[in-house]
Amino acid sequence: MSSIDTSTPPVCPIHCLVREVPDSFANCLREDPVAIDLESARAQHQNYVELLKSHVNKVTYVPCPDGLPDSVYIEDVAVITGKHALVTRPGAASRISETEGIEAALSEFCTVHTTQAPASIDGGDVMRVGNHLLVGLSTRTNQAGFDRIREVALLDGLTSHAVPIHDGLHLKSAMTALDATTII
Repeated sequence: MSSIDTSTPPVCPIHCLVREVPDSFANCLREDPVAIDLESARAQHQNYVELLKSHVNKVTYVPCPDGLPDSVYIEDVAVITGKHALVTRPGAASRISETEGIEAALSEFCTVHTTQAPASIDGGDVMRVGNHLLVGLSTRTNQAGFDRIREVALLDGLTSHAVPIHDGLHLKSAMTALDATTII
């Protein structure tokens, strides 16, 4: 991989899109069978939203069709690259309907692109570091999905790099960017 360009400082969001914790959240996809306390999850999510509100100008709740337990993880269904966004096509078939309403919610802020089969991509596999996107090739994101996000990212001058994921659900399940030069 080429060196990371840190000349462009990160942009703090001014508007955040969120979704409520659904009634079916206890049925969400996960690697380990952990019991979920719905009321605790809702309280934690509300604390998260309140924290967001203290740092951004506006938080908007995006409606979601009923019966989609993973829909609170809104990051997985869209990747914003700047003036462009990609509505993903989640790798888990049970999550594909979660993209409903995302294009309309984002179209106010940027040009929205979509992902078509056979491509699959989850936002949890996309991490921005400076002017680069690291994109995990995982059980949720395939080569065609990588190719699609690379096309959209180029419109905003971002370079994309495929990162094979052999263990874990997503790229960001194993690492996170602290800033434009530090990944843990």
